[in-house]
Amino acid sequence: MSPPLGAPFYRIWASQTLSTIGSTLSIVGVAVHVYLETRSPMWLGLLSAALALPFILVAPLLARLDRMPRRTTLVVADTVAAVGPALALALAVAGRLEVWHLVVAASLSGLGNAVQAPVGNALVPALVPADAYGRANGLFQLGP
Repeated sequence: MSPPLGAPFYRIWASQTLSTIGSTLSIVGVAVHVYLETRSPMWLGLLSAALALPFILVAPLLARLDRMPRRTTLVVADTVAAVGPALALALAVAGRLEVWHLVVAASLSGLGNAVQAPVGNALVPALVPADAYGRANGLFQLGP
């Protein structure tokens, strides 16, 4: 029987899972909103590109991110991922939201999400004993 994973692992796993669920739901909601507002596949494509482009741009930098403190990097990535949707919400409440705002918000969210996954996965060996890696990685695959 493998050892328990521990409270620090479960806190990180739960917070990353909630963050991923929130990001995914907001992305779907924004995509539906953009299409219903514009009826334009072009704007929907721009939104999708704004989400995907940060993953492409950040990939070469991931080796450098591994040298930074993981907890700090994860907190910054979560914050960046939340800033875009928060700004879009503030603009919507103020009645000033435009479609291009959502594209910018999506790129910020994509940037944070591009860093979250690899940093979260890199935390596993630091948080759990070696003989529990399989179970911890399985939970990360299930959650975020």
